[in-house]
Amino acid sequence: MLLRWTEPDASFDIDYYELFKNGVSIGYNDGNFAALFETSAGNYNYGIIAYDMAGNASPISTILVGVNQPPDFELFNTFVSTFPGTLVNAYRDSALPSLLAPVDVTQTWLTHFSSHSWTTIQDQINAGYPIYAQPTPTTGSYEEIINYGSCNQ
Repeated sequence: MLLRWTEPDASFDIDYYELFKNGVSIGYNDGNFAALFETSAGNYNYGIIAYDMAGNASPISTILVGVNQPPDFELFNTFVSTFPGTLVNAYRDSALPSLLAPVDVTQTWLTHFSSHSWTTIQDQINAGYPIYAQPTPTTGSYEEIINYGSCNQ
């Protein structure tokens, strides 16, 4: 399940989003998409609340989604990825493992600041970019193909 949304109009920049499934908080997200995996068919009510930098919360926005059971599929295992897939404007930290996207992976710490005429981290914050990897490319992606094979039981 790929959920995606547009950034709402707000007086302040959006800081993060809180995601809900059937009325229960399931986590937080800094971007405007989330990949969720359902192992059972059914109707799921997903919701999202945007929080801005001042801590203001938007009203919850919800959508009811019908998920079909894939034919001959039953998930027997939990898979933890090391992110060996294809990255576009994304950085893989294999020590954690984690992904950061979208980011300009060609830029060094020094060129990040010099290309914007910033001399300090405070200069970057004053320019409206409070997160160290900002400004960023507008898109980034990660693709990983997982072959579960066939189960003979």
